[in-house]
Parts: sequence; C-alpha cells; structure tokens
Amino acid sequence: MSREQPEILDLVRLATSIREKYCREEGLPASTPMLFGLASGIDVALTIMEMSVGDFKGLTTESAKKICAHFKTEAERSRVTDKEVAMFYLSWADAIDLLFIKGQGA
Repeated sequence: MSREQPEILDLVRLATSIREKYCREEGLPASTPMLFGLASGIDVALTIMEMSVGDFKGLTTESAKKICAHFKTEAERSRVTDKEVAMFYLSWADAIDLLFIKGQGA
C-alpha cells in the first residue's frame, strides 16, 4: 500500500457507478428495492466497521485480489437466480480491482 489509498467513499461511488452501468447494459432499473436493500446493508456494515476499527486504511493488493475472487464467485453463483445481486457483487469486485489492484479510477 505504498501509494495514497482511496477513501471508502471513493470505493462506494465507483462501485455504484459501475453497477448503474451494468444495469443499463442489462436493461434493468438502476434503483430497485433489492438494490436499495443491498446498499443499505453495505452502509450499515461500513459504518460499524469504521466506528469499531477506525478509518478505512485501504487494501493490500493481495487482500484486494482475494476479495475480488470471492465477489466474482458470488456474482456467478447469483447470476442464475438474481441478476441484481450478481451485478451488485460484480460492481464491487470491479471497483476494488480498479482502485486497489490496477490503481486507477478514483
């Protein structure tokens, strides 16, 4: 983590932007009760984490790769049953990849 790390809001904004793009490509609305629920869950989790362990310090490349692999696996698993959930996972994987592995996008 030698370069300046993006803030958590950079990650949230990028993941949201990517998800909205995926929704447009799939012809789905960018805002649905399911996506609102997923976003609310992320907000709760991030707030608890930052209040309990402090400010987001970023991710190492290795951690980012593990998280991306997990999110991509979950996206693929969800694709058949719920495209919205799949796009949600995939948008987070892609945002983490851009910000913490490729070092771009913020």
